Amino acid sequence: MGTFYIAAVSSDLLKDVTYSRATEINGMNLTGNQRGLDDDRVREITNYLETNNAAIPNSVILAVNYYEDDSLETEPTKAWSLIQNEEGLFIDIPDDKAKLAAIVDGQHRINGFLKSKTKMDIPCSIYFELPPSLQALVFATINFNQKKVDKSLAYQLFGYQLDESESDYWSPDIVAVKLSREFNLQEGSPFQNRIELVKKVKPKKEGEENNQPVEGWSISSACFIAGVTSLITGNAKADRYEIGKKKLLGNSSRLDLKPNEKYPLRFLLSKWKRPSYKNGSRKVFSEYE
Repeated sequence: MGTFYIAAVSSDLLKDVTYSRATEINGMNLTGNQRGLDDDRVREITNYLETNNAAIPNSVILAVNYYEDDSLETEPTKAWSLIQNEEGLFIDIPDDKAKLAAIVDGQHRINGFLKSKTKMDIPCSIYFELPPSLQALVFATINFNQKKVDKSLAYQLFGYQLDESESDYWSPDIVAVKLSREFNLQEGSPFQNRIELVKKVKPKKEGEENNQPVEGWSISSACFIAGVTSLITGNAKADRYEIGKKKLLGNSSRLDLKPNEKYPLRFLLSKWKRPSYKNGSRKVFSEYE
């Protein structure tokens, strides 16, 4: 594909100089190299950017010096270029309003900044004069070969926060991760040694700690965690973002979650009083313990 350069570019600048086009086919002619923009995904990224642990560590891929109509900018006073001096190698952008950077990969991340107050430098992999046909090839190659992470593994990786954060900042799915480990280890638990915390990829070696399920039935930790989470919330991601929001003084905690009597275990996470029944009806979660 040729040479590309890694650079840190501010999110504010990226909003002004980048563009993306959904793929369209007119007869035998194809234009654009992106899937359609998913508004829900953009909104989710925007919410994530407002949290105290927001980070965009993976690079956005740009192809520069092509306009949105696929025409190439060759005028030195307008085109992006490289400058090298005693301090290092830099990318020169003559016009910080001209949309000369096609997004090859990362359109949802950049669009997530449009309605966010968060500003940060974003790692970008930048190709110069990469034609639209090769832009499409890069996008297709990256996304065609992607494989989703096993859900059980992903949940347990989230569980690193169990040791590194106070319980007041655990989101519903983190609480469920904690319970999956406790129920799997607790003597006499109906799930003792029956929750496969992480899918095994190779046989256990002799002498290793036995975390394998006992003979008979077993379930994945993803199954257990999803079940427990569904008893706490209808939107674990939204709750996670709410707990992680930045405030003028400090950060939000699980006490900022709104009560909802539809979810019978929500009071455990949010520290509202246990719902009680009176004359056959349930009281609303409205008081703190």
